[in-house]
Amino acid sequence: MFFPVLLCCCLLYFIVWLFIRPKQSLVFAIAVLLSIPAVLKSVALHTGTAFNNNPPANNIRVLTWNVGLLNLTARTTTIAEANNAAMLNKLKILNPDVVCLQEFFTAVVPGTQYDFIDSISRTLGYPYYYFSQDIPYFGEQYFSGNIIFSKHKIIDSNRTVFANPYLGALLKTSIVKGTDTVDIFTSRLRSVNFGHHEYETIDKMKKGSDANLKGTASILKKLRTGYQDRNSQVQMIAAELDKTDRPFVFAADFNDVPTGYAYAKLKNGRQDVWLQKGNGMGRTFKYISPTLRIDYIFASKQFEVNQVRRIISAGSDHYALMADVVLKKIKPGR
Repeated sequence: MFFPVLLCCCLLYFIVWLFIRPKQSLVFAIAVLLSIPAVLKSVALHTGTAFNNNPPANNIRVLTWNVGLLNLTARTTTIAEANNAAMLNKLKILNPDVVCLQEFFTAVVPGTQYDFIDSISRTLGYPYYYFSQDIPYFGEQYFSGNIIFSKHKIIDSNRTVFANPYLGALLKTSIVKGTDTVDIFTSRLRSVNFGHHEYETIDKMKKGSDANLKGTASILKKLRTGYQDRNSQVQMIAAELDKTDRPFVFAADFNDVPTGYAYAKLKNGRQDVWLQKGNGMGRTFKYISPTLRIDYIFASKQFEVNQVRRIISAGSDHYALMADVVLKKIKPGR
């Protein structure tokens, strides 16, 4: 989370000490050199190409977005309705083939208010979907979880549940487009569950104010617990991804940065679409730090990544990520 800030500090100190005490500046130079692998995981350098809204017919456009329970905890109904309308309208405009949503909230009783499955499936033209129904609300009339919507037929689906006590799952769907069948995975890994007090402490730190010991201790405790719980989920997901024989796309909210364990374990030679075609840090979380990229799309090696776009939109505390991938043609004799 603080890696980019520390790197900038090292660079600044190196430049200053280069003129004051050249020998001592070598310490900062070494620190910068050692950070290069982390930089290569964090920053994409592809500029000058506009996003093509009219991809070829064999393209698969995948979008991932943590929609924050569709504003269930918003201060007022008016705010919730405005934010949700903004997100649904953005999905309508973008019109991807596959939509992977984390922290999705919906009624499961037909005709009930907040039936967002109907709003997206019927209204936006996604007849095929698979919903995890992880956490019940209000007498099991409503559920939250992850969901995959598809314009193309889903021929198989599977839900692998995380170990207790964390309620969540890895979703897998097998989708047919043309003559090709590909697997789509989505999930949301354990967050650090920062609340108002933690964000307030971080804000004080950023402004250079004194943060109290209790607030700092709470941040460290939640970071430690989050990383521990997330690591067991990562192990399970990695095992499931390794099982698939088909070309696949894994779109998820890792709640972890590119220099973290989750990223390293789950990438494992797969293509990070942002590094392949993006530009810059690719921030996907609106708060805490302008460098927080915690939402990812990974594509297996059978795909070629054509383009990627970060979607800046109101409605959620996350930005969406959308990528175009195409299956590579198999050359004769191979």
